[in-house]
Amino acid sequence: MGLEDLARRRILAWLAANPRITQVKLAAAVGVSQTWVSQYKSGDQGADLDQLEAMARAFDHTIFELLDLRPDPKERDLIEAFRRLRKEARPLAIQLVEAMSPPSGGRGRPRGRSDE
Repeated sequence: MGLEDLARRRILAWLAANPRITQVKLAAAVGVSQTWVSQYKSGDQGADLDQLEAMARAFDHTIFELLDLRPDPKERDLIEAFRRLRKEARPLAIQLVEAMSPPSGGRGRPRGRSDE
């Protein structure tokens, strides 16, 4: 089962378990029509990452939970701190992180977790 199927199945389960969240409310949270939600549920419509994240948030979950990913806790803290920034401060935060990152030319940093 791919990530798209996993996300769809989890959204369907969350909808079934949360009768207060209707297709109309989910559509409003995502910024799409109720028809789009219906088509997504049936598999006739795909969702991009922003839409998946918006759906997860509508159920008070993260996209990591939706996709059953286990992020590094420090990475999750950094993402949450970024989300709390004022919109106008985000470009500066991105510049700071990019300035502290190694050049992307080589193999880069290993993907393992770090306690640094």
